[in-house]
Amino acid sequence: MHTYADEHNGHRGIRQLRLLIPLIDGLSESPPESWLRLLTIRADLPTPELQIRVADKTGRIYARIDLGYEKYQIAIEYDGEDFHSTPEQRAHDAARDAQLDDDG
Repeated sequence: MHTYADEHNGHRGIRQLRLLIPLIDGLSESPPESWLRLLTIRADLPTPELQIRVADKTGRIYARIDLGYEKYQIAIEYDGEDFHSTPEQRAHDAARDAQLDDDG
């Protein structure tokens, strides 16, 4: 992105692009996840980690948190209607959330 901005110096929108480049993170898996991450940054919170893997006591990874702060065990999830609206998915999410609560 920096190369593109450098090659198009003086073009319309390049100043705004230079401000946005540091905020880009390819680990965000959806626009709402990016929106949540930007809200935390704009609130002067530390930049959250993305796609945090959570393992149980045996080492099996059972969850991947959209964004949060692993050190403080803070998880931030965006449960979009498209993927979290069926009864089966809601039950799966509830079981995962209960496991996360049990694990602290």
